[in-house]
Amino acid sequence: MIVQERPSAKTEVNTQSLKVLLIEDNAADAKLIRFYLSESRRPFFAIERAETLADARKYLETATPDVILLDLSLPDSLWYETFESLSGKAAHIPIIILTGMRHETHAAEALRKGAQDCLTKGELEPPMLVRAILHAIERHRAQTQMRGLNTEIRGTVKDDQKFIRFSQMINAASNLKELSRLLSKTIPIIFHMKTFSLFLHDEETGTLKLMSHNHREWRKRETSFVIPEDDGLMWNAIRLKNPVSLAKFSRSRFSVPGISGRHEGDNAIVIPLTAKDITLGVLNLNNPFPDGLSENNMSNIIRISNHLSMAMYNLILLRHIENLTITDELTQIYNRRYLWQGLHLQAEAFARHGRPFSVLMIDIDHFKKVNDLYGHSTGDLVLKKTAQHLGLHLRAVDFLCRFGGEEFVAVFAETSGETALTLAERIRESFAAQKIPIGDGREISATVSIGITEYAKIENISDLIDRADRALYKAKENGRNQCFSVGIVK
Repeated sequence: MIVQERPSAKTEVNTQSLKVLLIEDNAADAKLIRFYLSESRRPFFAIERAETLADARKYLETATPDVILLDLSLPDSLWYETFESLSGKAAHIPIIILTGMRHETHAAEALRKGAQDCLTKGELEPPMLVRAILHAIERHRAQTQMRGLNTEIRGTVKDDQKFIRFSQMINAASNLKELSRLLSKTIPIIFHMKTFSLFLHDEETGTLKLMSHNHREWRKRETSFVIPEDDGLMWNAIRLKNPVSLAKFSRSRFSVPGISGRHEGDNAIVIPLTAKDITLGVLNLNNPFPDGLSENNMSNIIRISNHLSMAMYNLILLRHIENLTITDELTQIYNRRYLWQGLHLQAEAFARHGRPFSVLMIDIDHFKKVNDLYGHSTGDLVLKKTAQHLGLHLRAVDFLCRFGGEEFVAVFAETSGETALTLAERIRESFAAQKIPIGDGREISATVSIGITEYAKIENISDLIDRADRALYKAKENGRNQCFSVGIVK
């Protein structure tokens, strides 16, 4: 049965609206989600509800919603099979998984197979749900656009199969790092140039950062090769918004005598990479092969560079959206979704190298009293200050997540449980010693309880988190402002 979910009377219909198919058999959960979406003034959400998978499939025969919210446990289907059955019918529609905590394994499988996001019902909040829907739609749109590029390419470069294959490969890259590796191997062959470099434009810093190249002498400089805006050839091409070709680079005003620069060799072709009026970077091509400067090859270079620009644009967009979906909006640290990704990466590293890692589950003691006495804005401030303080104790290889509410999880890479226990005590003591300013000259103190465990043998990630949670419970049971460890190998 399809149930029309109508917004509450106080919701004003906005000219910008999104159609949502909510597949949820639990009436209470459906009512709560409807309420959360009714809180949004923009966009307006028109919600259709299906109580079974069969109802949803029937609805999709005649309607196309903008997004699907899918509960994995339905009367006529369970767990991952629910998503698999639906995705075949709705591959063109972004799907967000709704799950209870005990179902996260099935949700993770759905994410690997193409679901856009996974939300835990017990942790939903109105802004979080709205943001997840908007991000899912944008991410799905970008992915669809990337897949569509291959079709476009077949029509524009029919005359040369190698360009088709190259464009298909760059569109298939899942991130900029993978694209960089691919370009370093293929650009010299595809573009008939001995050397090349690609710089990524960082809009925030106003610099160009080296992304990919095949210059031997630059290999040790890759992480620090940053070029601020100057009067050089690359920035000149960006300002002109057109490719620049120099037959005698060494005699041009851009050449710096005595310096092995960014354009070695006397032939330099610099192509600004843009998409949707956004500067993405600059492609430098040097030392052409005999046919490298032919009219036909130059035409192909420009044409394929346009496809490279669009592939980069989509990857940058996906990275931005992904960062938003794994970042806690309040504290600006990782959220619970990233925790599972990060822990699986740590487990894979353990399987390769055998070095344990440790997990700290951290809870702010008596946090409810802070909200009750000082208000939720002060509570939010304490959460942000806690995240900042915890971050001071992490290395670049470690990571910190907000687990939910006033709970945080810190993961220490290649760190034994004993060492983690020492770190936890240091965190607990320093946190208790600090004063948190809350405005009007007032300060408050707070303490944390910490549960510690380690991953020293191959096991289920859920078991690891459960063990850390039990350790935290013991720390709180012992009087709070305590550290307690469980399952540490000594």
